[in-house]
Amino acid sequence: MPGLKVGEMASVINDSVKGVIKSISADIVLLEDEHGLQWEYRMSELVSYKDHDSYKLNDVALSKEIDQKIKDQIFEKKHQLRSNEIDLHIEELLDDHRNMTNHEILTKQMAVCKQFVQMAIEKGMNKIVLIHGKGEGVLKAEIHSYLNKLRYYNEVHLEYHDASFSEYGFGGATEVVFN
Repeated sequence: MPGLKVGEMASVINDSVKGVIKSISADIVLLEDEHGLQWEYRMSELVSYKDHDSYKLNDVALSKEIDQKIKDQIFEKKHQLRSNEIDLHIEELLDDHRNMTNHEILTKQMAVCKQFVQMAIEKGMNKIVLIHGKGEGVLKAEIHSYLNKLRYYNEVHLEYHDASFSEYGFGGATEVVFN
């Protein structure tokens, strides 16, 4: 996106990440979020923070619906979830997702995942479980990629592995241990 410069605020299109541009190298931008974590994005994935609202795929009502679903899952322990677990199945996050593309669904699931992981880090939790299901493994792969970025680029000390087979089935959830 033309016009983005080092030191300016930018946000990720279709995601909740925003921050200060730390460096720009070719098409790769290093963005530092409000927690001091650094993320690499392609220039085409970013927009000036003041222009972000015009690039969102979905309206504010959908964002509020997702926020409410997260609160339902975390704080009211909907579906017998423990406070250190979140179910990222789209039907658990949204009442109606029929008109969403697979990309939009994955984007929403990852936004919720990132928000939950950030909350766990801020609260000093020792362990969390991200329930993603087996499916085709796309969400699981995105989650693992995100966790690797946290570990290697942001030096967050964590380990992750498949969660307990007896509780979540084979490959249906990822357990993250912060150390």
